[in-house]
Amino acid sequence: MTAPVVVIHFLADGDTTYRVFGDGPVRVLFVDEKAPHDRVYEWLSREPMEDLAAIVPEGGAVGSKSDARHPAIANAIEAALEGRPHLRPVE
Repeated sequence: MTAPVVVIHFLADGDTTYRVFGDGPVRVLFVDEKAPHDRVYEWLSREPMEDLAAIVPEGGAVGSKSDARHPAIANAIEAALEGRPHLRPVE
């Protein structure tokens, strides 16, 4: 059995979807400090593992904080947020 997969999908239009694929022991909790009377919400909906391939193709590239490209990607994101070029002369 494959472990469940939680996908937080940021769409091009700015929308976000949350989906859990597969069955098994995983809890997905959302904590929203703006909703004090319903601050912690548990996502219970599950979808078939087969449907995951429509979002993350089998064998597709999945980056992480530990991969070799992370520093370059992090620099590009920080540069965009700070409004500076992502390439600059070595100091």
